[in-house]
Amino acid sequence: MFPLSRLPVLTMTAEDVCCLHWPVDPDELSPRLPAPLDLSLFDGTAWLSVVAFRATGVRPRGLPSSRGRSFPQLRLQTYVWHQGTPGRYFFSIDASDRLVAHLFRLTSRMPYFTADSHIERDGRAIRFDSRREQIGAPSATFETTVTVDGGTDGSGVLDGGDRDRWFVGHHRVFGAVGGTLWALDIDRETPSFRSATATIEENTLFEAAGVPSPTADPTVRYHRAWPMHASRPWRIRS
Repeated sequence: MFPLSRLPVLTMTAEDVCCLHWPVDPDELSPRLPAPLDLSLFDGTAWLSVVAFRATGVRPRGLPSSRGRSFPQLRLQTYVWHQGTPGRYFFSIDASDRLVAHLFRLTSRMPYFTADSHIERDGRAIRFDSRREQIGAPSATFETTVTVDGGTDGSGVLDGGDRDRWFVGHHRVFGAVGGTLWALDIDRETPSFRSATATIEENTLFEAAGVPSPTADPTVRYHRAWPMHASRPWRIRS
């Protein structure tokens, strides 16, 4: 629930959500966080996640979904604490809608970049590819095919383990554009994930963000449709 001072102003649905989670050494990742954020750990391990999906009906809250914009989106994030509140820190958000990427970078202060991105679903397979096109930003490419276990029709749903609940329990998001840290709150339900596997053809997101490249295989999760609402952003003062 939002506090009254931070009521939701934006709504959308994330469709064909593919989450790839990698464990990383906290000592290697922690220096990449801006103050005053601290890493959030699960069983002593930090995590980097690539989240790819189709953002649909992106619009000011109260408008019909037909008035919203839809486009593929790709996020690189880790999990953090700020003054006792769990959240996600975005290293990058690549979006194929140039207008939205520019507008959201200005208004939310989250690290949006324009990209040539595509997402397609064929039965149990979701194909996602993204190539950053932002002038002056580090180039970054991500190409993968995620295959869902048990199908996308609802079969094969996981029972929601502790680690999956931990991943989605970080509702506040943080981003730093221009050296200033900003935050906003996300209201969303805890989804029922399906397990999946990923075949990654190319991934330069970690290098572009200057974070350690994981060596282990990712834990992969899938969810068909995930409604969510966002508050106004506010500046974090250290």
